[in-house]
Amino acid sequence: MITEYDTDSGWLDEPEESEIPEWDDPQEDYIREPRPRGRKRTGKKKRQKQLRRTLIGIAAAAVLFALFELILPGSHLRRKEVVEETSLMEKIPEGEMPKNEPVIQEKKYDSLKGITEEQLLWDVLMEYFNGNKTAVLGVMCNLKAESRFKAACLEDYNKELWAIDDTVYTERVNRKVIERRDFLESRYNGHSNGYVNDYEEWVNLDGGYGYAQVTSYDKKEALYRFADRWFSPGGEGEEYRFNIGDPKMQAAFLLEVLDSEDYKYMNYMIRNAQNVVDACYYWLKYYEIPYDPYCDDYYTLAFERADSANSIRRACDPDFGTETKNSSENSTGSSSETESENSSESSGD
Repeated sequence: MITEYDTDSGWLDEPEESEIPEWDDPQEDYIREPRPRGRKRTGKKKRQKQLRRTLIGIAAAAVLFALFELILPGSHLRRKEVVEETSLMEKIPEGEMPKNEPVIQEKKYDSLKGITEEQLLWDVLMEYFNGNKTAVLGVMCNLKAESRFKAACLEDYNKELWAIDDTVYTERVNRKVIERRDFLESRYNGHSNGYVNDYEEWVNLDGGYGYAQVTSYDKKEALYRFADRWFSPGGEGEEYRFNIGDPKMQAAFLLEVLDSEDYKYMNYMIRNAQNVVDACYYWLKYYEIPYDPYCDDYYTLAFERADSANSIRRACDPDFGTETKNSSENSTGSSSETESENSSESSGD
């Protein structure tokens, strides 16, 4: 230990501890504990962050669900609207119109005039085909299988999908509650939620409608345009309001289809068919083009549909019973004449 030296008295004794002044360490104030770089979050902050993420996910899913419900046909929301509107229409007394709708002439277009729709079609087609019953039955057998001779006929699976019947659906189309775009609504395979088939690339979500259950966009559009002309000034039903399910209008539409350039060959083949089965087949193959459950190019389906020919003739053809009776009488008469000739020849010998 170094001690102080005095020149007069020599070396001094070591100073006592109490005499040594206390000095503060100058670096002591600047020393701090280092802050950890990856400071751990508390459990509360973690839970808050997870809750925010969960709420954002739920909100996004709800927005997407609402968009799909508004856009897609057959959704729960649209079906609910149909049911509510249907119940509202049922509450409206007959002859009264909702206040928010324009006044439309409520005069019914009586195109049947006391006959059945089946008889109407028979009379119209018999006149068109010049009494060719084979051609008439070829068309009518297919119409019976499709719509049971009911013009205001919505395809059956859509009644369950929309929770609606034929009459209410037709009335909604007539009043433009179901707009033209929705009536014609179609989707392309792979780009919608429509069912997929292997025979047409256009698949209609609202299904078939009318006597022939027209389903594809172009056929439905042709029917709608024809109805517009029919009930417009100068048309057959110009004094009446639009009715997409009118029997006479749809019967006339069938004649326009048969006369069109697109189905000229089909018309020729139906007129020259040798039997009802062949006439049924030509309608199936060239116009209706339905799903073929037997996958044999509609041959078996044509045989099945042709089975209803006799029931149609029995209901519509006034000559059905008399023709059978006359044919039996002619056969009986010819057999008796043959017997008398034979007997006379034997007596002469």
